[in-house]
Amino acid sequence: MRKRIAVAVVAALMLISCVPFISGCKAGIRYTLNEDKASYTVKVTGFAGALGGEVVIPAVYGEGDSAFPVTAIANQGFASTNISKITIPKSVKSVGISAFMYCANLREVVFEDGSGVEAIMNGAFAACENLKSVNIPETVKLIYPMAFMGCASLSSVELPEVLERIGYRAFYQTGLEEIVIPASVHDETVPDLDENGEQKKDEDGKLLTVTYMGIGYGAFHSCERLKLAVVNARVETLYAGVFGYCLALEDVYLPQTLKAIEGAKFSDGKLYYGHAFHHDGALKNVYFEGSEEQWAAIEIDNKEYKDKQISTPFDNSDLIEAEKHFNAIYNKA
Repeated sequence: MRKRIAVAVVAALMLISCVPFISGCKAGIRYTLNEDKASYTVKVTGFAGALGGEVVIPAVYGEGDSAFPVTAIANQGFASTNISKITIPKSVKSVGISAFMYCANLREVVFEDGSGVEAIMNGAFAACENLKSVNIPETVKLIYPMAFMGCASLSSVELPEVLERIGYRAFYQTGLEEIVIPASVHDETVPDLDENGEQKKDEDGKLLTVTYMGIGYGAFHSCERLKLAVVNARVETLYAGVFGYCLALEDVYLPQTLKAIEGAKFSDGKLYYGHAFHHDGALKNVYFEGSEEQWAAIEIDNKEYKDKQISTPFDNSDLIEAEKHFNAIYNKA
């Protein structure tokens, strides 16, 4: 009986170990013709882990009458591969959700000059722990949630001047040492529309709206090497956890448009994020673009959760340093 069990176990293990070999334990790159019949989407096929080294996506794929531009990288298109560098041609307009997630060996991402990519999608480069260099295209307007989450080796990044929103946890647990958020980033309130395109109303007939955060919850949370944050963004609220656990953060520059610095966020009794600056023990200076009177008018804590606040309060009387315009202060020259 024991012999039969042993044989069965060995057979099962052989079957499991052979799974990669059924597909040849190889990886290929597939180009799929899009619905327009005039462009391609690219993705890896087969055993993703077998694809390594430097990859250059061609601007055009195919020959003769089948030669069309490569315009998109599929959702999870290169996820979990072992590539070390990816070059993305300017023909690519869309980088899919989780396109390069879990590429542990990826060190460099190059978008070719002239790239027209407008969005870095959810988790596109998440958990690329060795990623050191990425040139975000100048055309990018949206950085979606968790786009660069867990990129522990990413020490610097230049955000484009047309960027409008940074999603929640977009740069969570990255290695950033400083960040400059451009003035183009802003909160936006728009009508809340139903499926017919009509604006929704509440029970009292009041028109409903939806507010999109310029800088989302926990966007730079746990960036433990971050020392400088320049928020040129035209935002009205710094949401919970946006710079939480930035243990090395020393200097922050805030815009005149700011009206609130949010406290801890809870939902159904569960803590999601602490205060916007919770556990930032190294924080020395907060520079505000406006006057002291304007600073005094800013709502520092979220009153709804004030009784539940568990992190160190943000003490504006100790931290505000000067009535100076941070654009003049922040000068590397």
